Amino acid sequence: MRFSTRGSTIRLTILFIVMIAACMAIWWELIRMLGKSFSEPLPAITQAEKHLSESLHHDVVSLSGFGQHNVVDLFALKRTANWLDTEFYKAGYNVDRECYLVGK
Repeated sequence: MRFSTRGSTIRLTILFIVMIAACMAIWWELIRMLGKSFSEPLPAITQAEKHLSESLHHDVVSLSGFGQHNVVDLFALKRTANWLDTEFYKAGYNVDRECYLVGK
């Protein structure tokens, strides 16, 4: 007893080839890394980059010290919001708060 005919075998082979071609096309367009990998030594960090790194580290440490930033710990959320307001103000930005009620 035959489970497949010659025509169904050809159709399955064509389908398999199309699927492989589609996977290769997806890999080619979306996944593969374009260009060459950087393998040389990194250039020396500039003074501006060092200052930016230290500033970012300070901000991350400050934010992480406030605790959770959600409505479960409302005190920590308010401290975080106040700190962000202050930092944006020091950077020259105006801050407007938008308040909303959280349902229980």
